[in-house]
Amino acid sequence: MEGQFDQIPPDLIRHQVVYVDTSEYVHAFAFNTERAPYVVKRASDDAQLDVPIRVGTRTRSAHRHELVNMLLPAVRVPSAEIRAASLHVAWRAAAPASDTAQAQQPSSPESLSVSGSIELFVEVLGPGHATLPRHGMSAAVRIGSETVSLTLNYSGMIDDSKPESQFGVNARHDTIVVTGPGAIQGNLYRVSPIELRSTVDATESVELDLKFDVVGAAYPIRLSTSLGSHPLKDWQMPQDDVYFKHFVRTAAIEPH
Repeated sequence: MEGQFDQIPPDLIRHQVVYVDTSEYVHAFAFNTERAPYVVKRASDDAQLDVPIRVGTRTRSAHRHELVNMLLPAVRVPSAEIRAASLHVAWRAAAPASDTAQAQQPSSPESLSVSGSIELFVEVLGPGHATLPRHGMSAAVRIGSETVSLTLNYSGMIDDSKPESQFGVNARHDTIVVTGPGAIQGNLYRVSPIELRSTVDATESVELDLKFDVVGAAYPIRLSTSLGSHPLKDWQMPQDDVYFKHFVRTAAIEPH
């Protein structure tokens, strides 16, 4: 088998015969692949070399960028969980302009907004760090059959007057750098279509989806959680010109 590889073959670390019937068996091989990538000789022509790669259920020749990625240091995706989350839906009726002794109030159109907050706990498993770029962060809330994209902002974490921690979570204007366990806090906001109010009014729970790209990693952090309708305070009770509905985190769905 070693003759089928160019220069360096993978090291065989285990060979075992596995019986699948009384008289039928298969050979199981385990290889050490620390010295990848491996170059093999094509069966039809020993002068032709190839680097096969497994994609789903098929095998094909690797592209150059895939070989380069194999040689780059692997970046681990941080472990993350949602610790807290809430959403607040506010509807306000159109208001005409008013002129009182205290102030002049311009007219305002009918509006519906979705705002909220999140808190995550993140931790890098192993040496190194993880960088989460601002432009790779996104959030969406599923309300009934509707999905509403939300703006995710972590500006409240940025404090230029303090030195960055050598171990923990550091928020910069364009990235969040994770070097150890810590919290990420963010705000959510979106002005939504007025027609969404009837859907919100008939909904007792919503699903919040979060995504954070990780620079150099093969996949992003994806988190989801359920938020249930929460009782309103007296000043939030529906009126003719204003309507509120509040959702808070009820149970986390496993990260995927």
